[in-house]
Amino acid sequence: VSLHPYRANVARGHLPVEQKGYGYTTPMENRALELGVTFLTETPAQSLIVENGVVVGVNAVDATGANVTIRADAVILCTGGYANNTDLIRRIHPKNDLFNGAGAPGSTGDAMLLASEFGACIVNGDNAQCYIRDYDAVNSKIGGWTIYVGANGERFMDETLMVTTFNQAIMQAVNHRMHEDGTDYIWLLNDQAAMDLYKPSRPDGMEYIQADTIEGLAEAMGVEGSALKATVDRWNQMVEQEADDDFGRTSKFVKIETPPFYAVKGKPGAVITYGGVLRNEKSEVVKVNGDIIPGLYVAGEAAAAANANGWTVSHAITWGRIAGQNAGAYAAGK
Repeated sequence: VSLHPYRANVARGHLPVEQKGYGYTTPMENRALELGVTFLTETPAQSLIVENGVVVGVNAVDATGANVTIRADAVILCTGGYANNTDLIRRIHPKNDLFNGAGAPGSTGDAMLLASEFGACIVNGDNAQCYIRDYDAVNSKIGGWTIYVGANGERFMDETLMVTTFNQAIMQAVNHRMHEDGTDYIWLLNDQAAMDLYKPSRPDGMEYIQADTIEGLAEAMGVEGSALKATVDRWNQMVEQEADDDFGRTSKFVKIETPPFYAVKGKPGAVITYGGVLRNEKSEVVKVNGDIIPGLYVAGEAAAAANANGWTVSHAITWGRIAGQNAGAYAAGK
């Protein structure tokens, strides 16, 4: 285990170099097995069992499709966020109805849906982290070496903001542009120099438009040539002065001048969500009216928290411990 080299200037975290994430989970898993804990994978919960307002278990379905009823003295929700649930994203973020879920496969918002049925308060739902990940399956942070334009061929934002942690405002800016254009995508532009330097992985099925001139690129895009040419010329001028007078971009000033030129349709998607089930200091689930739901606890990404850049793991471990301790004490006192 070594100190993480760049997370902060104060020693506050460690990175398991050899086992990576397994360096955290394997010791805990082994200990759980020693204590006789049973792990039921591929057994998603379908609903909470609530009797007289108290959570006493879950109804689930196993890998064969058979119903499974699990009785428990306490239940801890820790099923992740909702970044892979497009429908839920669009319901929680109605202004971003063109955004897609692009998160981890298990991030489908199960905890929020299970708990909200019994009045749990869902908070911080208007914050998410989004990238244009379909452009490059490896390096999603492409805002630093491209410019984004709409159907009118004009820039509309500081592209580097697409990689910031809390970027709900950016989601709205991109979504607004797509609505104005009547599309579900924006255009991303760069040149051969950028392609040679950053070598995007170019996922299968990704259609790249290529031309030797900006005007030719515009024609292939269906964009007014003079407008796109003016946008690129304006961008290159601002690169020389390293000052974006239009949208305040402060870094990654790279000219678009080396033919051939490239354009690709980008569809932004949420990859990490910050909303979740509200909890108190004991990790008990809190209702909208401030009451708790007895027997129900929440931890990890399922709870409202900042989830990114290592915080998710710390959050899961810290609040997982708090939830476990209090759920255990609750069960022991029944």
